[in-house]
Amino acid sequence: MTYTVAQLRNRVAEDLGIKAQDQELSDEEAAKIEDRYTSTHAYFVEKGLFWWPAATIPAPVFEGLVFVMVARCCAAVRKLGQGHEEKELPGLAMIAAVKPAAKVETLRTLYY
Repeated sequence: MTYTVAQLRNRVAEDLGIKAQDQELSDEEAAKIEDRYTSTHAYFVEKGLFWWPAATIPAPVFEGLVFVMVARCCAAVRKLGQGHEEKELPGLAMIAAVKPAAKVETLRTLYY
């Protein structure tokens, strides 16, 4: 199973409290979250932590990615200082924990 960027965007917006489940996100806030995901994905692909195509998010990484994106988007949507920033490292750890074994070696050479 995979998730889309739209599903990620909506979940991040709900976790940040800027969208209720039955509401639509404004175009401006949607763009902020999607732009931040694009840059975050590119950064962590380069660093060897993310391995999936940007448009197709694997189910095992989804919850960790939501944590990372909530932390990275909180300032852009005026939610800084509400504890969201602290979710990035646990989210990255969740993603690293499900990284395929063949790709873990890449992390070791980069970070250890």
